[in-house]
Amino acid sequence: MSDIFRLREGVEWRPVEKQVLALDTNTSTFFNTNRVGALLWAALTEGRTREQLADELVARFKIDLQTAERDVDAFLKALARHNLLA
Repeated sequence: MSDIFRLREGVEWRPVEKQVLALDTNTSTFFNTNRVGALLWAALTEGRTREQLADELVARFKIDLQTAERDVDAFLKALARHNLLA
């Protein structure tokens, strides 16, 4: 079974013009995403598997699964690097 990824507590965020602007209230660090990241970010508020996230990208942006998986992996890695995942 795949892990479910979710944003951790202590991150305030708002959608702004097809992006997400976020503030880690624990470290006072600011983050922003592009429109692909905004879709993934919103999904992560409810918790999703890697596969579910990739499927959402395929459906929304009409890209191939391999590209979607690569984008999801890069996004999750960036969030983990900044300690934004639960």
